[in-house]
Amino acid sequence: MIQSLELMEELQELYAGQSGLTNLVTNMSGDIIAPAKGNNELFNLLLEQGGMKGIIKTITKEYDLSKTFLYDMLPGVYVCIAPVNGHSGLLLWSGVKIEQGLIDKVKNNINSLINERDIDSILAQTPALTLENKREWIHSAKKAALMISRLMEEGDSSFSGQLEVLQEAANMEEGDVSRLLCRFLEKNSRYDFLGVCEQRFDDLYEVSHAAGEEAERILGASFSPGESFLGRMLLTGEYAFWEGVERDPKYTFFERLHFYPKSLFCFPVELRDGSLSLIFGGSRKFDKFSDTDKVSAKNVALLIEAALLTDLLKKENSGHLRRLSAIADVSGMLVSAPDLKRISYILVDIAMNLVKGPFSTVILKNPLKQKMMLISRGDIKGEIGGYLKMAAGNYFTKAAESISKSLMPSIKQIEGASAVIECPLHFRGELLGLICAGTRGHPEQEMEELLPFLHTLSLIAGFSLQLAGDGQENILDTKVDTLHSSIKEFDAEAYRIAKEAFKAADEFSIKLDLSETLIKNVLSACLLYCFTPEYLAEMFPETEFPRIVKDGKRLLSEEISFDDEPSIGSQVFAAAVSYAQNEGNLDTVISNPKIDSIRQEFISFMEEKQVMVQELTLEPESSHTTRSQSVGGTIKNHLNLSNREKEVLELVIQGLNNKEIAQELFISEHTVKNHLTKIFQKLNVPDRTQAISKVYQLTYNKSAKP
Repeated sequence: MIQSLELMEELQELYAGQSGLTNLVTNMSGDIIAPAKGNNELFNLLLEQGGMKGIIKTITKEYDLSKTFLYDMLPGVYVCIAPVNGHSGLLLWSGVKIEQGLIDKVKNNINSLINERDIDSILAQTPALTLENKREWIHSAKKAALMISRLMEEGDSSFSGQLEVLQEAANMEEGDVSRLLCRFLEKNSRYDFLGVCEQRFDDLYEVSHAAGEEAERILGASFSPGESFLGRMLLTGEYAFWEGVERDPKYTFFERLHFYPKSLFCFPVELRDGSLSLIFGGSRKFDKFSDTDKVSAKNVALLIEAALLTDLLKKENSGHLRRLSAIADVSGMLVSAPDLKRISYILVDIAMNLVKGPFSTVILKNPLKQKMMLISRGDIKGEIGGYLKMAAGNYFTKAAESISKSLMPSIKQIEGASAVIECPLHFRGELLGLICAGTRGHPEQEMEELLPFLHTLSLIAGFSLQLAGDGQENILDTKVDTLHSSIKEFDAEAYRIAKEAFKAADEFSIKLDLSETLIKNVLSACLLYCFTPEYLAEMFPETEFPRIVKDGKRLLSEEISFDDEPSIGSQVFAAAVSYAQNEGNLDTVISNPKIDSIRQEFISFMEEKQVMVQELTLEPESSHTTRSQSVGGTIKNHLNLSNREKEVLELVIQGLNNKEIAQELFISEHTVKNHLTKIFQKLNVPDRTQAISKVYQLTYNKSAKP
C-alpha cells in the first residue's frame, strides 16, 4: 500500500506537470490521502486557507460523487473533482482554472486572501477555463483517477513499471511514439507487439507506429472503417479482445502482411483534436487471455493514451511556437522600414510552412495603379491558376458595403483540387491584399483551427502593408513636390500655369466625385504638366499620371486620332491646363470634340465659382449724374489690358504689394513685376501711384458726364 501511495504521488506530479494544475487525493471527510502535487499557485494558496471539509460537506449534498464535475471554489475559480472508481470515498482534486473573462472579478474576491503578494502574476499564470477546454479537462481528470484506481488495486505489480515508462514519455522527443511502445513491451512479457493506428487525410486509417518482433511488416498498413479487426473498432467505439484469431475470416488482413498474431486486443481512443485513434497489441505465442492479461492490457492502453496525449500536446506547443514566431517575423517588419515585396515574401513563406500545402500565394493591390501583384510558391498551374485570377477579381471588385463582411479568413472548396484557405489582408476596413494557401486534404477541423491565427496574422500584416504603402506614397509626394518646385527656377510662367491648373482640377475633380487615387494622379499630372511624358514615365514608373500627361497633351494639341475614348483623368487635365494657359478665359478653353461633355461641365462649374462685384450708389438718381461705373468696371471695360493685367491692377488699387499679389494669383513675384511694367507702359504712367490715380480719374470722369 505504501508503494502504491508513492506511485500515486508520482502520477499526480506527472499529470500536474503536463496540465499546469495542482492535484491531491482526499477521502470523503476532507482528509488528505495523497498530498498536493503541482505548481498551480492560486490553488496552493486556497488550500492553505483550509476549508476543504466545508467544501466536502457542500458537494456531498449537492453533487453526484460517482461522476466527475467542476466546482467553483470562488466565483470564477474552478476545481475539477473526480471519483477514484473502485475505491469508495476517494476523490481526486485537480485545480484551479479561472473562467475566461472573469480575471478582474476574481482579483477583487481574493484580495483579502492574498496579502502582500503579486496577485497579477499569480492570476496570469493560472490556466483559463473556456468552453473548448472544459470537456477536455473533465476527460483528463477521469483518466488520471482511473490510473490512480489501478495503482490501488492489489496484485498489479506491473503497473509501477509501466508508470515509469509514462514518466519517460514526458521527456521524449516529439513523435517518438514507437520507442515508447518498445519500452512498454519490455515491461510486459505477455505481449510481443503493440501498435497505434491514426486517421490519414482521407477516410482511411493506417498503422502509424508499431513495435515488436517483425512489427515493421504491419507498419504503414492501411484499412477503412469496418475492415478487419481494427476497422470494426472504428464502427463500434468499444474495446475488444480476440482469441485464436487465425481461425477468424478477418485474419486475412494480417496474412496479407505476413504477420501472424494468435491473440489480439484493441482500444479506441478519442484525442484532444477530436480524431479517433486505435491502440492495439497482442501475442504471436499465446492464443488466450487470462484475467490478469486483460487488466494489464487495459493499463497499457490507458498509459499509451496518456503518452499520446503528451505527444499531441508537444506537437500543439510546437505549432503554437511556429505561429508565434510567424507573428514575431511580421511584427518585426514594423520596426524596420516596411517594404511591400519583403512583406509579401514573408507572408508567402509563413503560409506555406503553416498550412503545409502544395502552394501559397499573396495577391496585393497596387494603390497607385489599377493592377494587382501576385507572389507565389508551389504549383499554381491548371485549376489553381484559374482560381487565383477568379479570387482576385471577386475580392477586389466587390462593392464597398460588402467588403467588410468578407474580411474574415475562410475555407474555399475548389472543383478538381483540394480546399484553399483564403485570408484577406486589410486595414481599417480597406482591403489591401489576399493570402491563398492550398491544402492537401487536411481535416476540416485542423483547417478551422488555423483561421483565428491567420486572422491575427492578417491584422498585423495589414498594418505593415499600410505603413509600406504610406511610405511609398510619401516618397512619391516628395518627388512630385520637389520636381514641381524646380519649375519656378527656370520657367515662372509654367509654374503659374501648373499652380492654377492644380487648383482648378482639384475643385472640379471633387465636383465630379472621382476616386481619391484618380484625383491624386490628375493633380500630380497638373503640377508636372510641362515635363515630357517620357521623362515622367522614367521618373515615376509605378504610377499612372505620366499616361494622363501624355493623353492630355494630345488632347491639348487638338489631336483626335484616339483609338479609344480618352480617360476621364486626361480630359480633366486638359481642361484645367487649357484654362490656366489662357489665364482663366473660359471662352478659349480647349474645344477638342473628344472632350465636349467634360468641357461644358468644366465651364459651367467655373462660371458658378466666379463672383461679380459691382458698386451701387445710394445717392438719389438725377438726370445729370448716375454712377454706373465702379473702379473695377473701369478697369474691366475701358482699359486695353489683358485679363491677367487687369487682375493685377485691381489688386494694386486694393493696396496689395507684389508679394501679396503673387500669393493671391499663384504666380511668382517676378511675373507680377513683368505685368506691372506692361500696365505702366499701356497707361503711360511711371509708377503704381500714378496708375492708381489715373484709374480713379477715368472712373470719375466717366461717371460725371451728363
